[in-house]
Amino acid sequence: MDSSKVIQLLSSKSIRSDFMSLLIEIIRTKENLKHSAKASFYFRKGMEHQKIRIKELECEFESIRKRINSSSLPNLEKELSEQKANLNRWKSKSEIHICDTIAINAIQTRVNSIECLMELKQDHSHIQTLQYYLESEDNLLELFF
Repeated sequence: MDSSKVIQLLSSKSIRSDFMSLLIEIIRTKENLKHSAKASFYFRKGMEHQKIRIKELECEFESIRKRINSSSLPNLEKELSEQKANLNRWKSKSEIHICDTIAINAIQTRVNSIECLMELKQDHSHIQTLQYYLESEDNLLELFF
C-alpha cells in the first residue's frame, strides 16, 4: 500500500472525523517505524515510545470497532439524546462555575464521539479489523469514500 498517497487523499477531505484522524496517525507512525532510517533524528530517539504509541492507537481503533459492531443505530441515537439532555441540563444552570465548565466539556466530547460513531454506523454496519484496512488502499478508502 502506498501510504503517503492514502494519507494525502484522506488529509485532503475538508471534514475529518476523529476516526479518520486516528487511522492517519496509525498509518503515519507505522510508515515511520518501517522506514526509520528516513525518519527524523528525534523520531529515531523516541522509537520505543512510538512502538508503545502504536499499540495504544491500535487498542483505540479496536475499541471503536467493537463499539460500532456491537451497537445498533437506535441505541446510539438513544444514548445521544440522553447525553444532549444531560448537556442542556448543565448549560441551563443559572450560574456556571469552573467545575460545571469541565463537566460540560466532558459531556460535549461524549456527544461528539457518539455522533462520529453514528456516522460510521450509518455508512458501515460492520467495521473490519485494522489489519484488513492496512492491507490495501481500496479497503481503507472504502471506509471514507
